[in-house]
Amino acid sequence: MSENFWSQTEDGKTRYYDENVTLADTWKAMEKLVDLKLTRSIGLSNFNPSQTDEILKIARIKPAVNQVELHPYLNQKELREYSAKHNIVITSYCPLSNLNRENERAEDVSALYNPVIQEIAKSKHKTTAQIIIRWHLQSGHVVIPKTVTPERLIENAAVYDFALSANEMDQIDQLGETNRRRFINPTFNPPGDKKMFDD
Repeated sequence: MSENFWSQTEDGKTRYYDENVTLADTWKAMEKLVDLKLTRSIGLSNFNPSQTDEILKIARIKPAVNQVELHPYLNQKELREYSAKHNIVITSYCPLSNLNRENERAEDVSALYNPVIQEIAKSKHKTTAQIIIRWHLQSGHVVIPKTVTPERLIENAAVYDFALSANEMDQIDQLGETNRRRFINPTFNPPGDKKMFDD
């Protein structure tokens, strides 16, 4: 057994995982949950195309979804194209790129403050969050933005009365090239000190 620093018990003790249990073993166990009607769908989280290929090779039930960090500054174009080809739905976490970090100003790191998105929002009489959510939806992603404010919850849902043009979609897609940024990259892979993502 090896230490998994990402996972802790409620009393703060480190949980352990068995390195001898492969992702294929885990996937087959999840398929049994579908067989037992304990769940209808199973999916992945933070899998890249090559990791997903490994699951598809052994899967009797293919992944329905892959939950990944995805926003205008990390648009995951290759993964989006791969997922569409394999009919795997993308669910975006951190969809507004507005994760607060110590010693960083939101204005400096979040796409919510990007001039391209601000200009599109101004032209549509919408908020920048609404523009980003609409970009996700028109890209075919499932998007669940986090909010604790009732007003923002209502605002985030008011994105079905307008559409972004192909040019506006392209402008937002380009932000992933010019402002690429990953907000979440935990040390999760065994032996516990390797970052989850290489970029």
